[in-house]
Amino acid sequence: MIDKNKILQILNSGDLEIDFFIVEVEVSSGNRIRVYVDNANGITIGNCAKISRFIEHRLLETDEELNFELNVSSPGMDIPFKVKQQYDKSIGKEVEIIDQDNRKIKGTLLKANEESIDIEEKKSVKVPGRKKKELILEVLTIPLKNIKSTKLIISFK
Repeated sequence: MIDKNKILQILNSGDLEIDFFIVEVEVSSGNRIRVYVDNANGITIGNCAKISRFIEHRLLETDEELNFELNVSSPGMDIPFKVKQQYDKSIGKEVEIIDQDNRKIKGTLLKANEESIDIEEKKSVKVPGRKKKELILEVLTIPLKNIKSTKLIISFK
């Protein structure tokens, strides 16, 4: 079986003249390789094809008889975030976070660093002395270690 670290080494070699970051590399039985890449402005199909050809060429350099299946793509909007660059790319966008206690938090991603994210959540709160609930905005700082998953909310407004 092809080693995942070999694929990571090929991708991190710096020989590719494409601006991208690695989201995830999976290698399963039968040498099925899935590589998820992205960049701050979105990855193109053409870039995925170039990355795929680059990996294929590098793998076949050492063993022309090597059998493998290779798929290079973007992670898709419905896949949970895996790396910090995905948070950076999504600043100002609506996200849904599931924390370690399985609570859902929806809001606008304001900032991200290596340890935490800030999210602006809209809450409907009963204000004393008023009949109707009021909408308030609350900024939450959530440590990354407390996040089980984060997904982009797809809106067609």
